[in-house]
Amino acid sequence: MLVEKQLQHPLPFMQWIGLKMHLLMCVLCRRYEKQSKAIDRYLKALTLEEATTLPEELKKQWEILIDSKLKK
Repeated sequence: MLVEKQLQHPLPFMQWIGLKMHLLMCVLCRRYEKQSKAIDRYLKALTLEEATTLPEELKKQWEILIDSKLKK
């Protein structure tokens, strides 16, 4: 949770220290942190690109598909 929280805003000092201590010992959380940072960078890069909208026809197709799946 703290890995994700630190991507949004700086952690309080004690939480930051606790996270860093844990990451020193836990290879799985280090891997998770690396992946989360990569995903965050990619999403930020996407939002910085020129905004595009979906064609109306595609929107209608998706609405029909979603509606049919919800009715099942």
